[in-house]
Amino acid sequence: MGLPAGTITPEPARLADARLLRREKRGNQQVYRADTSGPIFTELASILRKTSGLADVSSAALAPLAARVKLAFVFGLCVAACQPSTLTTAARDLLAATEARVGIIACAETRFERMMHCDLAVTAASLRTLSDALGLDAGTSGGTTEPRIAYLADGESLDDPAWHARVERAFHRQQWRPSRNGFAGAFLVYDPQRETARLWLSIAYG
Repeated sequence: MGLPAGTITPEPARLADARLLRREKRGNQQVYRADTSGPIFTELASILRKTSGLADVSSAALAPLAARVKLAFVFGLCVAACQPSTLTTAARDLLAATEARVGIIACAETRFERMMHCDLAVTAASLRTLSDALGLDAGTSGGTTEPRIAYLADGESLDDPAWHARVERAFHRQQWRPSRNGFAGAFLVYDPQRETARLWLSIAYG
């Protein structure tokens, strides 16, 4: 932005305190991203889509390839997600199809990223059914056997930014072919003491 760091820093810090941004420390840097669990995230995302839209985001992403791209299309659930409840509805349908006894606490739709997550109430017995139905014991990347399910240890939190980074790595490889309910794969973090879980879902493009 061409401004000194000291000039910019207070503003995102205030937005993080207001739960509009999520703050993550990476070495000597502070990284900010939209807080998808914030109380007015859905409304702000709707305003952004109406005033900026997917076209501007797509154009910026394709700018380095401008000389080689004549025409680009965006299709699949990414387009449908412009309707506020589409991703949440798709997630509910996916969970219903597993026949596991799961209660959905809340879902957070992350616009312009290829993932969303749902917080669930699920017993240990139902977790086994859910894991089998979603194939969470499958490896996360080519040749590895690391499962797509993890368990919180004492003192850990579902909101730890480290989980987001681990999920992003897992989603580098598509899990389901063909996709299920518009999703390409899943990763679940389970809190056995509270019997709650955060289910991350990778959005299938196309």
